[in-house]
Amino acid sequence: MKKTFVFAALCAAAIAVSCNKNVIDEPVVNNDGETMTFTCVIAPDTKLGIDNAGKTTWEVGDEILVHGEYTGEGKSLTVALTANDISADGKTATINVTGVTPYERLDKFKSTIYAAYPASAVKDNDHCYYYSNFTDTNVPMMAAYNVDNTFVFYNLCGVIAFTVNGDFDSVTFSGNNDETVGYSYYRSYVAQKTDDTPRLDYNYTTDGGTSGPLTSVSAPVVADGNTVNYIFLPNGTNFGGGFTFKFKKNDELAKVAKTNTAVNVGRSEMLVLGDITAKLEDYVAPTTSDHKSAITGATDITSGVTANCYIVNSPGAYKFPAVKGNSATEAGNVFGAQILWETCNNGDDLSVNDVIAAVDFEDNWIYFKTPDVLKPGNALISAKNSEGEIIWSWHIWVPATPVGVG
Repeated sequence: MKKTFVFAALCAAAIAVSCNKNVIDEPVVNNDGETMTFTCVIAPDTKLGIDNAGKTTWEVGDEILVHGEYTGEGKSLTVALTANDISADGKTATINVTGVTPYERLDKFKSTIYAAYPASAVKDNDHCYYYSNFTDTNVPMMAAYNVDNTFVFYNLCGVIAFTVNGDFDSVTFSGNNDETVGYSYYRSYVAQKTDDTPRLDYNYTTDGGTSGPLTSVSAPVVADGNTVNYIFLPNGTNFGGGFTFKFKKNDELAKVAKTNTAVNVGRSEMLVLGDITAKLEDYVAPTTSDHKSAITGATDITSGVTANCYIVNSPGAYKFPAVKGNSATEAGNVFGAQILWETCNNGDDLSVNDVIAAVDFEDNWIYFKTPDVLKPGNALISAKNSEGEIIWSWHIWVPATPVGVG
């Protein structure tokens, strides 16, 4: 594995996110009460293939979530590894699974039971089937499918590794062009297809729409100059304008480290930055006057009346003041804008930017534009402060039919 050191570019192709419609069959086998034994191995391109990327072997206490068909109670099982489960110097682990109903799609997949790691990051109270739903993505996520009685685990992340020395306890990481670096809800499709090849797809489509692309992630940091810290990037990320670390002590910003070099971190690739202490600088708050919206020709959608929800009946570019709902009170100084989620109301598949094509800001105004052809649905647009924190949000409704006014 080629390593790239302090703030240099790593050339690796990221796997594109694929949004696929889920087809659900009825379970054909009920495994209630039956115990199955699986050997857990890690695919060659995954964590064991990323040199020293945090966890590289199975360890006592590791928790794996196993699931199959959605059957209500007992649909999933969390297994904690013991010393007796682990073999081959941690390269393999053996687990026993009881009460999980296989999900069989013999027309598409050979796999019937699925797993995910770490179990603490998986949303296990939702439909599972042949995919895993993660609600914490700044962790070394893996998803697995069974080949007979073997679980094959695949890495879902690219990794950035660094050390730093200073009086800090946490870090906030973001791309300089607001790239997506995490999700509040992330779905992985990992299965063995009927031609014996793996299916490896990822998206953040929920059963009710899309949810949770994050332009910044925060994590604890050990700033002793020796301990390696990690940022995990679901499916990897292409940083066209570089990225920034903001280091905090007791939630107060202290230092920043920034690069403007374009960097691509693909799935199962690790960008090794080494010790970035020499790159630290004092934090200087940006000013909103520096930013001009890239969305031009926007129409004031408020018509002089502010709200928390605005209705769009025709395609175009719009803007509204960043104020708290039905008032003239400013939400705060705006340093960013983001689409938090989108939904459609007719059951169609939904991709990112189907409802709202783009958002931006300028002088404490929020700008947005729709696609050239409206897609009925809903979206939530947020404003962010200088630290990337959400300070307010507004609902945008694109109705399928004209809305009458009483």
